[in-house]
Amino acid sequence: MSDPVDPDASNPSDEDDLPSRTELKKQAEALQKLGLRLAELKASDLTQLGLPDNLLKGILDYQRFPSREARRRQMQFVGKLMRKIDVAPIQQALDDLDGISQQARFVQHQAELWRDKLIAENAALTEFLNLYPDSERQALRQHIGKARKEQQQATQTGTPTTHQRALFRLLRNAIQAHA
Repeated sequence: MSDPVDPDASNPSDEDDLPSRTELKKQAEALQKLGLRLAELKASDLTQLGLPDNLLKGILDYQRFPSREARRRQMQFVGKLMRKIDVAPIQQALDDLDGISQQARFVQHQAELWRDKLIAENAALTEFLNLYPDSERQALRQHIGKARKEQQQATQTGTPTTHQRALFRLLRNAIQAHA
């Protein structure tokens, strides 16, 4: 039996500071799920995330393997690599990519507002170009004209608004590049 005054006796509060085996397994599982989410991305998107070289190579190898067992082992390796790095920036970048983060929602909302304003008002293009001078002027003009024409036809026929979506993507990219 341990003596409460004995300094060599183990302190129960020290054991409480360490995560349990269950917690460690949950963390490892979460990292593997994040790794699977990364593995679903295209190589071009992966390079934009700024992943460490060994992690990027591990994910690209996972995508290359055809065998289920090889992919399972590779994903465990990717999870192991991810335990050694801070995954918060990677998660934030994925959230931005998925449109989940607050910044991504803000950019999407701004692009929607600008799209509607540009289609409705002629003077809005000058205002947008003053705020975002690096935007592609000619492409914006073309998409606005096609979206206006499409909107007039859509009220008559109910056709989908493909040029409005293209204008939205152009605006979203311009706003993201500026931010």
